[in-house]
Amino acid sequence: MKGRRGMELSTGSGRRTRPTSALMGTTQCGSSGTAHRTAGRGSWHMRARLGTEYFRILLQSNCGASVLDFTPQAGGGPPAVCLNRLNQTPNSPVASGSSAGRKTSKRIILACQGATQNSAEIGVSGMGYAPLNMLGIIQSQKTAELLLDQKVNGILCSPQVAAFDTATTICEVQEAADCLGADCVPRYVEMKKLLELEIDDAFQTKQKSFGEIAQSGWLGSMEYKTLEGLWNQSKAAWQALLNELQDDTSERILVVVGHPGINLALICRCLDLTMDYMSSFHLDDGSISVIDFPDGPKGRGVVRCTNYTAHLGRWSIPITRTMETDEEF
Repeated sequence: MKGRRGMELSTGSGRRTRPTSALMGTTQCGSSGTAHRTAGRGSWHMRARLGTEYFRILLQSNCGASVLDFTPQAGGGPPAVCLNRLNQTPNSPVASGSSAGRKTSKRIILACQGATQNSAEIGVSGMGYAPLNMLGIIQSQKTAELLLDQKVNGILCSPQVAAFDTATTICEVQEAADCLGADCVPRYVEMKKLLELEIDDAFQTKQKSFGEIAQSGWLGSMEYKTLEGLWNQSKAAWQALLNELQDDTSERILVVVGHPGINLALICRCLDLTMDYMSSFHLDDGSISVIDFPDGPKGRGVVRCTNYTAHLGRWSIPITRTMETDEEF
């Protein structure tokens, strides 16, 4: 994260917060600001190269905080901008409510699998085939606890070990809802493996390099071909998710468990963006992102929040860190 600058944009709280260097690295500056939610959205939409048509489908609530990361480019020029997290509010991201002012009965929750035995930072190398480490097990349990307040109808996951184990934990906690006092009757959750959610083990770059690969011009390189393969399979995966939602009036909540890389691609598919935009978003292990469909699965999805980690407790990734913490980091 060295050389990176960060900005926190919050809305409606009336209080300005001091950004910390852990968001930006050790040799950079950062800023934070409080603004009306429309002004806040306009600010980061402009920086992330998103047009005004995204105002209604990337939600920014009152008292919500969104975080941008700025990474300097080699040779100068404008920094690369990444939406580190979207619309972090004091409330749970899965709490019932409206999206863009409209009630919704269809929801997809993108749950990133827990950390694995050989995960280094947020790499894509081999993570799908490695089992969860102790941190990953805790992250899975924390995610399952967060989702206990939702009556999940179905879970789709990658067949790979870490994603499947995370999904199994979520499913077991859901089905024990009556014993845990979260429901008065047992829940039945349909769990399926979806091949399109797999991620190639040969992909050996980090999320922050997605944009570099897509824009490098090395169209024949192994990295580019692998990224292109991931992007192409995400189209089929996204359609499969929409089919699972069912186009009717019933309430349906679907949890999708996979590696951060495939979940990033699904967010871009939801927003009808190109592969190049994968580097414009960021997801951490154990994070939650929520997409609502107020117009049903045939309408556009509204991204309610991305990269929520507060449910992980002491293992959450804070919006800001102190200078002292950053030096240790």
